[in-house]
Formats: sequence, structure tokens, C-alpha cells
Amino acid sequence: MLMSVKYLQKRGGRLHYRRKIPEHLRPYLGDRREFKQSLGLAETEQHLAPARIKLIDRDVSRMMLQAERLHQRNQSPEALAKIAEEWALRMSFIGPGSEENRRTDGEFTELDHWLDQLERRAEAQTPRGEEPDPHYLSAEDKMKLETVKRGKRVKVPVSFISAVEAYTDEQAGGMLGKAEQSAFKQLQEWFNKRGTTTIEDVDRKLASDFITYLSRDRGQSAETIRRRLNSIRALWSFTIDRNEIDDLRNPWAKIKHAALKRDPLKPKASQRVLPFRFEHWEMIDRWCSENPGSTRDLIVLLKATGCRPLEIAGLQKVDVQTRGNHKVLNIRPNSNRRLKTEGSERFVPVVTLEAIEALDRLALADRESLFRRALHNTNNTSQLLNKAIRAAGVPKSRRLVAYSIRHSVIEAMRRNQVREGLISAIVGHSESGITARYGAGGYETSVTAEALEHAQSALGDVQKDVYSPAELGEAKVS
Repeated sequence: MLMSVKYLQKRGGRLHYRRKIPEHLRPYLGDRREFKQSLGLAETEQHLAPARIKLIDRDVSRMMLQAERLHQRNQSPEALAKIAEEWALRMSFIGPGSEENRRTDGEFTELDHWLDQLERRAEAQTPRGEEPDPHYLSAEDKMKLETVKRGKRVKVPVSFISAVEAYTDEQAGGMLGKAEQSAFKQLQEWFNKRGTTTIEDVDRKLASDFITYLSRDRGQSAETIRRRLNSIRALWSFTIDRNEIDDLRNPWAKIKHAALKRDPLKPKASQRVLPFRFEHWEMIDRWCSENPGSTRDLIVLLKATGCRPLEIAGLQKVDVQTRGNHKVLNIRPNSNRRLKTEGSERFVPVVTLEAIEALDRLALADRESLFRRALHNTNNTSQLLNKAIRAAGVPKSRRLVAYSIRHSVIEAMRRNQVREGLISAIVGHSESGITARYGAGGYETSVTAEALEHAQSALGDVQKDVYSPAELGEAKVS
């Protein structure tokens, strides 16, 4: 007896995968009616079928999802409005030449021909016994009719999905950052539960309810919620401006909520992530000497430059350049990752022999990037680094993490009396203040290299009183 397995079909004693394609998706899949594929199994081998079906169906489901997205996008009000406008301009029903194409002195124009066809289509769709009604026209025909009536494109509500797509393409360079991805995903999930679909549906109360949901149901901190709101606020501002929605106020702007208040018991911002002390660096350096590989190379480059983890993990080979006597890293946006801010784009000299040797080793890999593709994801990079740090023996603490390497380099430069403007230029922080915007800007490579070289000797020089005994390995975490 054949097992009851989804998409499993028996034909001529052989087993096949078979899945029908919904009619509305067929135009996006080459007008195919179904997917069929032999499993390469006889009927007696049916116990092997589920695993093979799972592999095939994974790819088929991905294609079906893409087709569904295309279908939804083509049926969205914004897309239909654009189609109708382009059609009406091409037919001279609106815009230049439209006056000659309307009824004049009893002449039958192109517009009359189209309206006549539209009326016949409405009649064909109208149930028997009822009067013809435009209600029975297709969504596209309705949008075309309304466009002709108004003499211009019909303004329609902007869907949240299309707003995110436009923001991603035009504002984010085709790639959303981690904070934006999280914020938009959580807002979309919440909208789905409430049936909210358009930007115009959201008012101050709805925005406040979403903050309550993030705080109460998802347990997010005030700091995390503020990051979510920053991304969402930017999306709404961009959408309002792009679509010229003059009568819509950004509901996320200057919003007040109890969940956004800072917790006075939490450590100040400068101590949420701590630099590593001497004893921590001894552990990490020992681990690096005993564990060759890409993780060691990543740590060595971070320690030498003070860059953000993904700035190093996302480097391509062309980003490693030479300026004068120094090997430098061109920290710029690329296909592997974006940068955190515009001010993050910079050249950083590589000042330690270990780091230069690491770059030479990584350059031998048969790929365009220095590190494997999996590390172009910030979560993967952080997890890999944190695992290595714990394996080295650094006590487990939320304040001693991968980002502590960057904080260590910054603290070491401060210990060496490097001025803040130079530190900002090296680590990619935007300088505040009006005077920072004047002058030639930038620093010679020799100047930034000297600051980083001197900082290496001061790594770990941090006062003990900012750490707990457990963070210094003097007591076990209970």
C-alpha cells in the first residue's frame, strides 16, 4: 500500500513528485499547470520518498512564493495606478493631446471606442437580470476608468509592503540593515494580526499600541524599542515625501510612551560594553596562537584596526590597498554589507605584523571576499567571535563581547591622548559640532597609522573598578 505522503504520485510502478500550480500563479511560472519530477525510486522504495520530496518541494515552494509576490505586487493599488497612468498617457486619454481624443461635435474617438468596450465587458460580467455596473469590471479596468475621469493618476493608499520595497531600493541601496530588517519584520507581523495594510491606516494610537506590544508581549527594552522606532520613523518620512502625501502626519514622530523611558538602574551608555583588560587580552592572544584559522584572523584584524566586526568580515580583496608605505583597508559599502553611517566610509591602516600576515593568507582564498559568505551576516559573525572569546577563558558577561575589541582600541587611543577628532576618523564615528564640517577634512595615513600603532601597547589599560569581580575572573557567576 502506498503511503499517504503529500505530493507523492505512483505511475507505472515508479514514484514521482507532483504539485499543482494555482491558476493565478501560472502566468509567472511559464503557464505550467503543475510541477512533476521523478524521484528515481521504485514503488518498493517508498520509505525513501519523503526525504527526496522535501528537497524538491523546498525549491518549488520558493518559486511559488516568488510568483505569489509578483502577483500581489501587480495587483496592488499603487501598481495598478501607475499602469493606468502610463496607459492613459500612451492613448492620449490624459495629458498632451487628450483634448482631441474626447467627444467633439458628435465624432466617435478612440476614447469612445474604449468606453464602449468597457461597457460590453461590464455587461458580460454582470449576473443575468441585473443592470450593467462598473463594479463587475476588473481592478485594472476600474483604475483606468477612474484615471480617465479624473484626467490624472488616481492617488491610492500606499501599502506597507510596497513602502518597504521602495525604501529598500531607493533609500537603503537594495539592502536593509539589521535594525531595519528587525523593525519592519516585527511591524509587518503585528499588522498581519490586526488586518492593517496601508501606511495611511496608521495613526498615533496604533503607533502607541505597537510600542505596548513590543514592550509587554515581546519583552523588549526601551533602548531596543527606540531603535525599532528610528527605522520605522525613517520609513514613514521617506514614504510621505516620495508619494507626496501632504495630508499625512508621521505618526511615529515625537511619540511619547512609558515603555520608552530610560531605566535609571541600567549602566550608562559608555559601560554597556566594556573594553578588555590586560588579563582578558592574555587569554585571547593565547587562544589565537593555538587556533589558526579565519576566526583568529578576524580577531587579529579587529584588534589592529578598531573596526566594527562586519566591516572586517565583509571586506572584499579589492578593499585591501596600499597608501605610501602602509597597507590600508578601504571601509566602504559593497555587495557583502552596508555601512552603519555615511561617516563610516574611510581608509584604515593595518599596523601590526600579525594583521598583515592574516591579510596575505586570506588573499590566497579562491573567492572575491576575504571571509566566507556566512560571515557577511552580523549575527553569524558575532556568534563566532563570542564563542571564541568564551573558549579563550574570558568570563561570560553581556559587557565582554565581540564589540569589546573595538572598545579596547578606542580606549587605548584615549589612554595615549589621541584627540577625539582623530579617533572618530579612524573608527568611523561622525564628528559633532559645526566646526567639524569646515576645513579640508581627513587625516594623512601616516597620522592615523601612528595613532593605531601606539594604541597597541595600551590595549587592556583600563581601571579595574568598572568591572565586577566575576568579569575579572575573581568570582564565579552565581
